[in-house]
Amino acid sequence: MWRSVRIGDLADLILIDTRTRRDEPIDGPAHADPARSQLGPDQRAWFLGRLAESDAAWRLIGNSSVMGHIWDERLPAQTIPALMKLEMTNEAGTGPDPDQWDGYPAERDAILQAFGDAGDVVVLSGDVHIGLAMDIPRDRHDERPVAVEFVTTSLTSQNVDDKMGWEPRTQSVPLEQAWVEAVPYVKFADFDDHGYVIVDVTPERVRGEWWFVDAVREPTREEHLGPVWEVRRGEPGLVPGA
Repeated sequence: MWRSVRIGDLADLILIDTRTRRDEPIDGPAHADPARSQLGPDQRAWFLGRLAESDAAWRLIGNSSVMGHIWDERLPAQTIPALMKLEMTNEAGTGPDPDQWDGYPAERDAILQAFGDAGDVVVLSGDVHIGLAMDIPRDRHDERPVAVEFVTTSLTSQNVDDKMGWEPRTQSVPLEQAWVEAVPYVKFADFDDHGYVIVDVTPERVRGEWWFVDAVREPTREEHLGPVWEVRRGEPGLVPGA
């Protein structure tokens, strides 16, 4: 389940398993116990070793739950019910979802330190059914990112408008805007659209293109390009793509 793929001198694609070896998610302060792991000791040692050994231009991390900081005390109150529907907070909406990397903060901090040491890291994630482009600082109050993250929306699984019974791109839009405006490291959020992300890699930059389909209940060839975000080599932090 966990392995790495060398793509010449361009990138090391490092694929991790965050499900089969982890300590069970727990809510509350105990989740911060430094002994708790989402990777397990063998995979964690391998992962940190691969990051340290990589001499490619980029390190691309295939990751099955959001690595960046979702829970933040700056989250606008009006966004909490939507994030709760997606299980991106705890069940009460008062803290982090223990099932994401937010629920394993000590191990994540060790990984983020390794990201900073390695440099030029892009995390590729899914799981939460919405589109996100995020800087990943080691501490959520630090403006300096150590990596960036592209999170793909779902192809067909329900996202916010589906779960809330809203018309697409109506009531979700101000919630997305409020989140991006309130939390500096969240650069883009899309709560409603379905589709995929194309990741284009050159020695100079990694580009994420969010492509959206117009229908999921019947065959369609209609799709359109949404936001584009890039990170440039040696310059951690997302910038809008041309």
